[in-house]
Amino acid sequence: MASTREDEPGCGPGCRASRNSAWRPCRRHHAPGSAALFVAVFPANVWAVRIFWRRPLPRAAMPARLPLRVPLVTEALRARE
Repeated sequence: MASTREDEPGCGPGCRASRNSAWRPCRRHHAPGSAALFVAVFPANVWAVRIFWRRPLPRAAMPARLPLRVPLVTEALRARE
């Protein structure tokens, strides 16, 4: 389940993004699921780039999304600490 607020990335609604919060056990629990979700969505992003390549606006925006998966996965895995 994706988060409903921008300051709560990942799979657990109610898990706060702050590293010094009281939600550390919650983040530790949901971090691997968030990383797995970000990795699982990557093929869909590649597919979207391939499908929308002929349109000018998506052609500029869609490939820019692909490298953003790396920091999302690393931050989700760092949230376990």
